[in-house]
Amino acid sequence: MAPTPIDGAREMLPIALLMIEHRQIERMIPLLHEEARRARAGTIDVERIDALVDFIRTYADKCHHGKEEDILFEALRTKPMTKDGGAVMERLIEDHKTSRVYVRTVLDATRRYRHSDAGGLNELADGLEDLANLYPRHIAIEDKDFFIPSMALFSREEQSRMMAQFQSFDRNLIHQLYRARMDELAGEVKRSRARTKPSADPGAKWACTVCDLVYDPSKGDPDHGIAPGTRFEDIPDDWACPLCGAAKTAFRVL
Repeated sequence: MAPTPIDGAREMLPIALLMIEHRQIERMIPLLHEEARRARAGTIDVERIDALVDFIRTYADKCHHGKEEDILFEALRTKPMTKDGGAVMERLIEDHKTSRVYVRTVLDATRRYRHSDAGGLNELADGLEDLANLYPRHIAIEDKDFFIPSMALFSREEQSRMMAQFQSFDRNLIHQLYRARMDELAGEVKRSRARTKPSADPGAKWACTVCDLVYDPSKGDPDHGIAPGTRFEDIPDDWACPLCGAAKTAFRVL
């Protein structure tokens, strides 16, 4: 027989899980500020920045923002939200998009630094500071103004189902991430063969197995020096996904 709950006790609200994740995300804020100061001083710890970017992309965005956008926000769209509540939700979604832009800035500047281009250090510092300034404001809005009122729109049964969805999302995410990592590792092993074997169609599109971004040869990646019309096979080996930073070997032909 299942244990009897303590009188007055209830299951954890799904937003509690999101708020616990907020506390972890807040721990990276001083680290971002510190690395921004180091960049402006002309020196950076590349490995530490890589670790911070990985944390933001994997934990803050794919795990945390993913649960918000794919589960909570989608469920809220079926509820009678107030006009102000709907506006706040759209603002939060825009913040998520903005954070991804800042991450791309950091990735691009770090890549330039690795190639002995110190001219991107100020750009790197700006990207780190932008991330450090965005998250505290974003988190405060969610914790104080959005999460708690949103739960009033769901029954206890709906809240329980949402918590189960959150937990399932996290489990599935781990499998997706590590499957993609193994694909990338396997790609490194087979890299020489992949480089010499062109796709059947020179204009074929390639998809990132980490974030699903599609490389279209007709458009190229001008922001990162890849001109329109460049076949994927002709892209330099040190090119990385402009969205998530995954290596070229993480792409698969469509």
